[in-house]
Amino acid sequence: MALPRKLKYLNMFNDGLSYMGVVESVTLPKLTRKLENYRGGGMNGAAA
Repeated sequence: MALPRKLKYLNMFNDGLSYMGVVESVTLPKLTRKLENYRGGGMNGAAA
């Protein structure tokens, strides 16, 4: 089950330590994948 695009009425913390207050709404950013090729020792080609 995925998270909704807009979250409502949640607690906000700064660096996971101090309580900042209650957030009425927040829109999550769109996440993308950042991949890079890896070539280990003894490998003929790169693995994506």
